[in-house]
Amino acid sequence: MLRNPTAGSELTVDTRRRSIGFGDNLKEICKNGELIFLGPNSLPAAILISIFLKYSHCAALLLVLRQRFQAIYAIIHRKTYRMLPSSRQVLVLGGSFAGTSVARRLANTLPSGYTVTLLEKHSHFHYAFAFPRFSVVGGLESKAFVPYNGIAVGAPKGILQLVQGEAKSVNFNEKQVDLVDGRSIPYEYLVVATGAAQPPPTRLRSVSRPDAIEELQSFQQQIKSAQNIAVIGGGAAGIQLVADIKDTYPDKKVTLIHSRDHLLPRFGSKLHEYVFEQLKKLGINVLLNERPNIPSPRNFKQNDDGKARNVLTLADGSQQSFDLILPCTGLRPNSGMFLPGASRCLAPNGEILVGKTLQIQNIASGADSNASSVFHDGHYFALGDIAHTGGPKQARAALFQAEIVVQNILKLISGNSTLKTYTPIPLEGSLKLTLGKVNEVIYARLPSFEFLQPATQHGNDVGCSEMWKRLNAREDMEEEGKEKMKITAEL
Repeated sequence: MLRNPTAGSELTVDTRRRSIGFGDNLKEICKNGELIFLGPNSLPAAILISIFLKYSHCAALLLVLRQRFQAIYAIIHRKTYRMLPSSRQVLVLGGSFAGTSVARRLANTLPSGYTVTLLEKHSHFHYAFAFPRFSVVGGLESKAFVPYNGIAVGAPKGILQLVQGEAKSVNFNEKQVDLVDGRSIPYEYLVVATGAAQPPPTRLRSVSRPDAIEELQSFQQQIKSAQNIAVIGGGAAGIQLVADIKDTYPDKKVTLIHSRDHLLPRFGSKLHEYVFEQLKKLGINVLLNERPNIPSPRNFKQNDDGKARNVLTLADGSQQSFDLILPCTGLRPNSGMFLPGASRCLAPNGEILVGKTLQIQNIASGADSNASSVFHDGHYFALGDIAHTGGPKQARAALFQAEIVVQNILKLISGNSTLKTYTPIPLEGSLKLTLGKVNEVIYARLPSFEFLQPATQHGNDVGCSEMWKRLNAREDMEEEGKEKMKITAEL
């Protein structure tokens, strides 16, 4: 379904077609009844979608070509790179999509005399997209935790170091990051990709892979034993969670509670309308414009059988009780390592302020005692969910930003001050949202229209296998202790 917001016109795409191909003739499709135009101003929307689809194909082609070129360059780099006794270090904080992308690219591009260190508190990559599904359905949860050991495959030996630990603070005067456990890591360039926090099960508290698997399995048991379940938060994670619960356990009563009048508020109204209807078809009760307090233990009451129940107070003063309440509320930037020494670099919502070059802004303001003139060298970058970029908070956007950061670091190392700039593009904000274990919807928005296509999921692992391929991970790396690249415990 396409909607032209300015004209109010719509295009309906027959769901028998998975998509409109690059070379498809729109006039022929319309004549065959597969594309229906409604309203007098629909033709401009048809032209726009044709442009969008061609643009998407071109973007995908350029990405493939760039990856091929990078693979060839990596071979040359591996033969010519040399470790030096006093190598300078690029330190990347955070090992999710943004951080791993930067670290991998730098490992294949840094000149001799430079190395890259990836600091991550988790032992494995947390593929959080799968957490809603694996909080409900068991059997594949181990696939959501991907070994980091393959990210340096093809890179020169020793250029990339993995350090498991958590950043406590950034010491700008000494140019080092202090860790929670007392260690310190020096840097010449610092890249912050620490992301944002959410309550479990959207994000997990466990650091090791076995504990994280156990955490997901605990949610599976809680959901299985509960009959009346509430999920708070109408973003992608909350919607996917309620849909998976209801699809797996049709007899359970499931309620989605959202603080606004619009599900998925970062996206357009057409997606809200479609998702709202699909949730209703599944039998999920959706409450909008409600912001109840998540109950603490003192709010627990007793059912007739003596079991504890959670009580939520709604806007009209009424109360509803549930066996289980699962919060899937908004993102909270992980920027604590910048407090109090560099608080001026933070936006009011806690995101790190960056310029178009994705260099961190406003730290050397003179008001912060720990922010010295070293910050004027521009060796500080932030990207992904932690950064105030103006782009969408999605993995695809982080990948585009990662390339900007890598190119700018390489330019600065070579003495080139003409840096690349980041401008969000519509492709970054596209969304694939699961609505149960079979159905999903693909969505994209441009200024003049919204594109929405129902689809069917392929496989049961919610994309985990693709992430394993992306990180060059293998089954023999899955168990802790068998990795070929040791995660450094001491510096």
